[in-house]
Amino acid sequence: MCHAVIHTDGSCAGRSALGGWAAVIRLIRDDGSMAEPVVLSGSVPQTTNNRMEMTAAIEALKAFPQGTATIVTDSQYLIRGITEWVRPWKSRGWKNFEGRKVPNRDLWQDLDALIAGREIAWTWVKAHVGHAENDEVDALARRAVMAHERLESVGRRSR
Repeated sequence: MCHAVIHTDGSCAGRSALGGWAAVIRLIRDDGSMAEPVVLSGSVPQTTNNRMEMTAAIEALKAFPQGTATIVTDSQYLIRGITEWVRPWKSRGWKNFEGRKVPNRDLWQDLDALIAGREIAWTWVKAHVGHAENDEVDALARRAVMAHERLESVGRRSR
């Protein structure tokens, strides 16, 4: 069975709350060879950066539904959420440590379901320090936002 190394990132354009996400999946075959990378990206209106970080991981795991994976991200929120916070939130009926509703519960539940029974490692990298793969997904996520903005702009002009 293959192992996937998945780099993910999310982006959100300030005031417009338009978000983009991206993932690059690199499969390592049993013989050690690498398959061609799979590149995924998309955009969502009215969102947050944290939701886009989570969406990138969710969409990558949907695209690679079996096998082991290492997810590499610059989001401490994503890593701490899935490795430290989800279990206690679930045991409290999806309430946080202060007894409040968990933000982004829908995505946490999706992510939790996607990793159930799978061997997933989570690795944090610092953003914007020359980490090539992280820079790649960062650029892809920002491009997804810009592409959505261009489509919206064209739509407004054609009315």
